[in-house]
Amino acid sequence: MPTAPDRGTPPPAAQPADTVVRVTIDRLVVHTTPAEPVVDAPAPERRSRLNLDEYLGRRP
Repeated sequence: MPTAPDRGTPPPAAQPADTVVRVTIDRLVVHTTPAEPVVDAPAPERRSRLNLDEYLGRRP
């Protein structure tokens, strides 16, 4: 039984000189998970021990 001749890959289609691609995102879905609490570590201090003048390097 004769087989079909090998046609190979088709020639690439002609590409336009300038291609413009526009992408529109209709919806962005972000899934987050809460951070696991660290039991052994103490909570960091929220306020600096320096006052503003000390922080800026001013001398009284």
